[in-house]
Amino acid sequence: MMLGAGSLHAVDYLCFTAVEVSSVKLTKKGNITATIQTSTDGTTWTDYTFDTNIALAGIGDKVYFKGNYKGTGPDDYASFRMTGKIAASGNIMTLTDGDDPGISLEGKEYCFKSLFSGCNNLIKAPELPATILANNCYMDMSGTAQV
Repeated sequence: MMLGAGSLHAVDYLCFTAVEVSSVKLTKKGNITATIQTSTDGTTWTDYTFDTNIALAGIGDKVYFKGNYKGTGPDDYASFRMTGKIAASGNIMTLTDGDDPGISLEGKEYCFKSLFSGCNNLIKAPELPATILANNCYMDMSGTAQV
């Protein structure tokens, strides 16, 4: 866990760890407005641009994600794309709630729609701690690659 900026509690950020030489990127379909940041150490963050490939060149290399993302409808969402074998860990809510992940997806319909669809080499999933769900928040979250 990493200590969140300006907070006194530990934040377990969404993290992807290379099990072999890999890459990961977050693509968007439709109209998505979000501020996403990435980090290689969970402390120093940089703004992320959708569709930017992040190379995980060595086994054990990590990239953390956080932001204020939410899907906005069935045709407006983001999906991770990966190559190589990758293990996910941490709290997926840091992608929607940044440094202060909660347990509610209220008002975040479609927020994780197709998020891991086509990620066939994802060997471990992150935590899904939400106890209050929104309509279609996990719609098609995983599945086969889309062409």
